[in-house]
Amino acid sequence: MAPLNRRKFLKGSAAAAVGVTSLAQGARPTPPEAGPNIGPGGDYQYQSLNVDDAAILAAAVDRIIPADELSLAGSELGIPEFIDRQLAGPFGSGARWYMQGPYEDGAPTQGYQSRRPPAELMRDGLRALQRAAGQKHDGKQFTALPPEDQDKTLAAVEAGDLPLDGIDGVAFFNLLLRMSKEGFFADPMYGGNRDMAGWKMVGFPGARGNYYDWPERTDQPYPYPPVSIQGA
Repeated sequence: MAPLNRRKFLKGSAAAAVGVTSLAQGARPTPPEAGPNIGPGGDYQYQSLNVDDAAILAAAVDRIIPADELSLAGSELGIPEFIDRQLAGPFGSGARWYMQGPYEDGAPTQGYQSRRPPAELMRDGLRALQRAAGQKHDGKQFTALPPEDQDKTLAAVEAGDLPLDGIDGVAFFNLLLRMSKEGFFADPMYGGNRDMAGWKMVGFPGARGNYYDWPERTDQPYPYPPVSIQGA
């Protein structure tokens, strides 16, 4: 498996609708209650994940969205905090979904099919990922692996080649990937996309009141900085 690639990630994210709100149809993301000081060294208090879970999540997100000439790494953009906030809200508990049996394997086109609500799947998946990496790398857990081995581990989970004990690894990876995309492109008021880095990368103007003159100018980059819902 080739390492995860930022350009490939973005190409596959065209339908992720810049400014996306939530995985759950009709649901609104949970806005942050704390101030903007998030990310490594920040003051955000995790609500759904514990400290160890958050460390595994940050390591995984940094391989999905690595630091490069286009932006900082995912953890530095507040994406783990964005994910935790959504998991702590109605989406994380599947509050608006039918989550009772009978349980059967669904087709990929049917969307989320796990009997675990998203918060439980994410927590269990992160811990299973840590254990699986340790079993494969002589006790060296996922957070301690070099980046190239983390890439290979995630690619194996995505392909279903590295089983996660008691967890549908493919479903877990898909949840992780989709929520990472959301955190990269959502409005910064929800905790991710710090400094609107995701928007700046794709030239999205954000919540500007009027840019009707620009959609047809496909040969010209948008010249103004993006604006968030909160106006900053």
